[in-house]
Amino acid sequence: MAKYINITITYFLFILVSLLDLYAVAIGNIVLEVFFKPFLMMTLTLVYIISVKKPNLWFICGLFFSFVGDILLLDKENYFIQGLLAFLLAHLIYIKIVLPFLRKKSIYSVVVSSIPFLIIFAGVFSLIYINLGNLFFPVILYSLILISLGTLALMYYQQEKNIASFYFLFGVSMFIISDVMLGVHRFYQPMKFLSVSIMLTYIIGQYFICRFMISREE
Repeated sequence: MAKYINITITYFLFILVSLLDLYAVAIGNIVLEVFFKPFLMMTLTLVYIISVKKPNLWFICGLFFSFVGDILLLDKENYFIQGLLAFLLAHLIYIKIVLPFLRKKSIYSVVVSSIPFLIIFAGVFSLIYINLGNLFFPVILYSLILISLGTLALMYYQQEKNIASFYFLFGVSMFIISDVMLGVHRFYQPMKFLSVSIMLTYIIGQYFICRFMISREE
């Protein structure tokens, strides 16, 4: 009973912080965003730790690097590349976590599963490449890691087709959508509505990746 109450409280805190951060982004209040954004991954980490018997330290590290990325990207003008690196490390950790769950790793399945993600990133890259400047190679590297993560998530779902694999695929897909919108917003054409959409899909993505980790233990 006590554990159920603790889980409910942590979920409530995560939802509350998420809504407040989205509100701050929607009204363009940087002070509120600076205050609430760091609590996103902190409260999600609490949700995870309280929901499982034995937390996966690699996943906690992934949430930590996401936390660092959140803070750095509060100042995108000066710390964009550092924020990109923090999230790249988080994605590499997510890749490490899901790899052991894949039973079949044929070249054919890798190529087929990568096609939708390659198409998405090729389309976005055709829009933004001219404005990347000295971020050209860092963005290419980050995109390749994200494509790899999406490919593995799709392979995992195709092999298992259970609730855990669906959570992971959906979470990774939301993360990719968030990053795609961020790329368009920053390097192609800034659009006000994208700011909220970027954060909303990011929060949903991280939550469902967390749900995947919880479901694996269950």
